[in-house]
Amino acid sequence: MNLAASDVRPKPCAPGSILPRPAHETSRLCFVPDGAFGLVRSLLMRKAPLLLPLAVWALTCGFGPRPAALGIPRASCAGWPRAGVIEMAGEIKGGGLDGAVSLTLDPARGRWRQRKDYGGMSTAAGFDGTLAWAQDVSGGSHGLDSDFARRTARSQAWIARRGWCRPDAGDAVIGPPRTIVEAGRTLSVWRVKPRGGSPVELWIDAATGLPQRFVEQLSENRLVHTYSGWTTLAGGVRVATVERIDDPEDEESETLTFATIERRGRPAEAAFARPPAPADHRILGGARSATVVYEADLDRIYVPVLVDGQGPYPFELDTGGHLILTPDTAKALSLDAAGAFSSTGGGQGVVKAGFAKVRELRIGDAVLYGQSAKVLPLNAASSDRGARPPRAGLLGLELFERFAVHLDRRGHTMTLTPLKAFRHAGAGTALPLRFTEDAPQTRGAVLGRPGELELDTGNAGPAIVEGRWAADHGLAARFATGVVTSGSGVGGDYRQTVGRAALALGPHALPGELVSYVGVVERGSESMRDIAANLGEPILSQFDVTFDYGRRVVWLDPLPARAPRAFNRAGLSLAKVGSEPFKVTLVIAGSPADRAGIKAGERVTAIDGQPAAAMAAFEAKQRFLGPVGSAVRLAVQAADGGAREVRLILADLVP
Repeated sequence: MNLAASDVRPKPCAPGSILPRPAHETSRLCFVPDGAFGLVRSLLMRKAPLLLPLAVWALTCGFGPRPAALGIPRASCAGWPRAGVIEMAGEIKGGGLDGAVSLTLDPARGRWRQRKDYGGMSTAAGFDGTLAWAQDVSGGSHGLDSDFARRTARSQAWIARRGWCRPDAGDAVIGPPRTIVEAGRTLSVWRVKPRGGSPVELWIDAATGLPQRFVEQLSENRLVHTYSGWTTLAGGVRVATVERIDDPEDEESETLTFATIERRGRPAEAAFARPPAPADHRILGGARSATVVYEADLDRIYVPVLVDGQGPYPFELDTGGHLILTPDTAKALSLDAAGAFSSTGGGQGVVKAGFAKVRELRIGDAVLYGQSAKVLPLNAASSDRGARPPRAGLLGLELFERFAVHLDRRGHTMTLTPLKAFRHAGAGTALPLRFTEDAPQTRGAVLGRPGELELDTGNAGPAIVEGRWAADHGLAARFATGVVTSGSGVGGDYRQTVGRAALALGPHALPGELVSYVGVVERGSESMRDIAANLGEPILSQFDVTFDYGRRVVWLDPLPARAPRAFNRAGLSLAKVGSEPFKVTLVIAGSPADRAGIKAGERVTAIDGQPAAAMAAFEAKQRFLGPVGSAVRLAVQAADGGAREVRLILADLVP
């Protein structure tokens, strides 16, 4: 987002409030790059960080009378070193756990590296002078190289090297402040946009000149940093020894307390480099690759996985997620979860999840050792697979950071090759992959407008057009028109509008694809600010796909008879768990189910004569995708116990 000097204006804000909430990102000036001190929350909760040690400038630079060239009154960098490194270490409390935190900062070039360790569950993040990177709880890592992430990295470097201390503040745009009185204190709120970077907002205590708060806007949520416990180091450097980080959207907070802060000599180049790939995986028997047969439950990929020698369990392959165990799976494996970290996804709810250590994951002859798995309750109805074992968990980023993953759609096989040994030799078009957080993105278009597209095999529904992107491009009204239905995710059920739109994935035209639109929401996976749309398995299943995170590329080989997915031609949504009958969760107005008098809350005990107890929800969905004009017979049980048979004639609701 380009922001001219005239764009940086104060906005009214009530005393005690945190951040004005304009409707669109183009007017959302109260946003700054992701804080490294928010790393644990964002890495563990599916949101890998944009990774900025926002606290560093507050922790290592005091304020006093400003030089005339600076645009922020009272700001000075007395005692701020122009060489060497600053080393900080202390403790962190968050998610019900205590841990250790360390930070290395290069004040001359704005490089940094931070590590958090919650007793064996550790993460790291950094900026090497060119690119930011993130290391997740598995020990794997990847660079953050999307346009959004690169803008953030420029602001990271400006903050870390104290750009406001440079002539003309390093060509940053600094807007006039607004004044807020809060709890008897007068605070000056400044907005700054470093050259080529993301907008930054900082709050300064007018009485002391010290930073009192930092508010940063991430891709999906905000973090509010509050500082206290100030002390003075040799040379006059003022340091905040305590920082509290609040996440209003995810309803979570953490506190960092730094006990040791030292200035050292010249930094080693390796101090800020992205960590090497961990040696925690292999192919048994010395083979180059391992291939397994997967189950294709319509729009979900289930891979057989042995966990600590038990199973195999059916795990869904999810490029948009991390390694997850359901509570039932963890219980069967006698694994106890530690901590209670917030997790969000589709929907507006917040779910708490802990972590458990898994000794070994085996997928065919491919093995991963010593993995930290999130223990998280997944949607029970989405996990139900009829007579087969339910979904046991998810395989996500950890797998793709170690193996090239090839999906053969016609053979229903997945082939894993260690990234170092992989060389693509098949057909297909290579598209570059980029990352803002953990999910892969590539270039594409929605209705001819270019944008970043997230590739998410864990999305079993229509492509999701992001509300903020649609609003910014004047398309909100276009996507708000369609069939009103519901979706579900980690955050619960939510309302969505479904229609069709022309998409493009690299050079591949995707005319008439199903798309869903939730609108502008404040949290969850549908609140993202950096992508145009999320493309799920209904679109990706039209291609043989090879993900190669090592070379930052995805290979797409279109199937010969690929076509857009039909929409639910019955207008009926069903859910069940185990041996229960299906429960009617939604009837679309004007649909065949609506015309037949079916009501939400009723039960469906059989479909075309097959008992519902032996069917999975995706099998019912397949029946509802039959040819237009074909009939589906339902045995329906009303709330009062009365039973009837209903004959639905399928029709196109979204042509």
